[in-house]
Amino acid sequence: MQASLPPRLAIRPRGPIDARVEVPGSKSITNRALLCAALARGESTLEGALESDDTQAMRDALAALGIPIDAAGRVWRVAGRAGALGVPSHPIDVRASGTTARFLTAAATLAPGPVVLDGTARMRERPIDDLVRALEGLGARVEILGRDGCPPVRTLGGGLEGGCAEIDARRSSQFVSALLLAAPYARREVRLRLVEGALVSRPYVDLTLRVMRDFGAECGFDGPGTLRVVAPRPYASGRHRIEPDASAAAYPFAAAAITGGRVRVPGFAADSIQADLALLGVLERMGCRVERRAAEIEVEGPPGDAGLSGVDVDMNAFPDAVLALAVVASFA
Repeated sequence: MQASLPPRLAIRPRGPIDARVEVPGSKSITNRALLCAALARGESTLEGALESDDTQAMRDALAALGIPIDAAGRVWRVAGRAGALGVPSHPIDVRASGTTARFLTAAATLAPGPVVLDGTARMRERPIDDLVRALEGLGARVEILGRDGCPPVRTLGGGLEGGCAEIDARRSSQFVSALLLAAPYARREVRLRLVEGALVSRPYVDLTLRVMRDFGAECGFDGPGTLRVVAPRPYASGRHRIEPDASAAAYPFAAAAITGGRVRVPGFAADSIQADLALLGVLERMGCRVERRAAEIEVEGPPGDAGLSGVDVDMNAFPDAVLALAVVASFA
């Protein structure tokens, strides 16, 4: 039986868009900040954090590790325990959250006893063996309980010794971020060498380093293909503001580009390094005007008689902006 089509809806814009758009907080920053706050000593507050399936999975997993989190209002409060995680009596369900699974596989090694991390059927198909091998290289004890190098995984406790380890980051930069986030709690300095010097989605590792430094870590690249984290050096608690999500902001920016209008999105730091803000440079190449102020980004599309120019762009470093740009490209 053929389903009936919905009635046609005519959309007649009054003119080019001119709007100020509030965008939700960044998922990538929220989950990184949640983990840093959980490992810090004392209470941290997170303003503008994103409420989503991924961040709820991270919050619930941290709660299972003994970290009290109050997320009732716009300001979340995280009672950090200086790296002293608890040992849950049941497996932790990370659901379908890749960042939760990977970040906590590394962080759970800091617990004094075994921690099992499991997730959805799809999560059980996402390999994690590259991360586990690197953790073992830093002295952690981790077992893969799933098939073909996939979750569930069990960390056996005892912490991270530190030292130097190799990490294959050709499949996912989240493996590198996971190691970095736990590294300040190793017993000695941590150095990570990238296999073949390769690192996909480098901007997300830069974002991890930025969040870690905001919590007091001393970390960064130490020559080509090597990262260094000073340890032991616990995170410091404090008050942190989560930037808007650049992936979500891509859509109002796209609306400005298509209509020849103007959109302003507040909340971005002038030196923001979120990967998907690379879309702004692409929009400029297509004929848009982009202005980055101290706490706001403004995009204005070209006037109707000018139109958008086509571009050839490699979006490997900011893949989450592909859909928004695809819509814009259809008007070029």
